[in-house]
Amino acid sequence: MVDNFPELDTEGLTQREIMALHQADPTCASCHASRDPSGLSMEHCDAIGAYREVDDNGEPIDSSAALPDGTAFADVRALSTYLAVSPQVRSCL
Repeated sequence: MVDNFPELDTEGLTQREIMALHQADPTCASCHASRDPSGLSMEHCDAIGAYREVDDNGEPIDSSAALPDGTAFADVRALSTYLAVSPQVRSCL
């Protein structure tokens, strides 16, 4: 596993668990709380985009997440569908 947060002991943790530790810091959470869910939705893709069922620790990947507004989604496809029909996204683009 690539340790993006050297100040945290992340040995054996899933990416989701690492993100939860990172978000425990209010300074980090101020941005990451809104960004991490979309990143977690893409966990089935490795660093070069190949599909995978398990993470670097051999644990099953859970790509579900929820946006800050509470909108839950199962994976990147569901997130993409939500964003494609979102009036907020349309007005932004």
